Amino acid sequence: MGQQRRQRIRSLSSSSSNNTSGGDGGGEVNEDYFRVFGIERTYSISLPQLKSSYRKLMASNHPDVHYSKHEARGEEEDGESTSNVENGEDLATVVTRGYSILKDPHSRALHLLELVDIPMEDTASGEIVGQEFLIEIMELREQVDSTTTGLESMREENDVRIQETCEAIGAAFDMGNYEDATRLTAVLQYWNRLSEEIDKKEY
Repeated sequence: MGQQRRQRIRSLSSSSSNNTSGGDGGGEVNEDYFRVFGIERTYSISLPQLKSSYRKLMASNHPDVHYSKHEARGEEEDGESTSNVENGEDLATVVTRGYSILKDPHSRALHLLELVDIPMEDTASGEIVGQEFLIEIMELREQVDSTTTGLESMREENDVRIQETCEAIGAAFDMGNYEDATRLTAVLQYWNRLSEEIDKKEY
């Protein structure tokens, strides 16, 4: 393998490592979003159930609802009224953030890893997926860069890869195999990035 190819593989590895953390900045987990939404802590969640829970929580925690409830009870003092509205805003922020994390397969996997004290940002690197996989990714990216036709079929093929990887992630979490779950979550990140590059090339 030539020096130029080795450098590109290292670049792929560091690029994924720097962008694998879930949420805004990673770090300590403050919320179990599965608990927030009242759903089972599992990778293979029901998206319709998640959406339904999200709508109910947003409806009950909207700041206007909090203000109206306390206004109806005659709680006119500025301090208490302001506090209740701020609480509603805080809850709505938690719910919105949780929904954005749980509805996305990659972010959901990262969150599950964080909840079992295996934060991806502490371990993510090309070594997780292996050099052979990095070579495959590099070759696929070269195909995307060099082609002007066949992008739709490349997208469909990559959609299948993403679906199969998500199914494998779910199985790994179900079995408590966090090593495989970590590796597959890193793999999913690469497939997602390939989809983004196909989108950029097509549009």
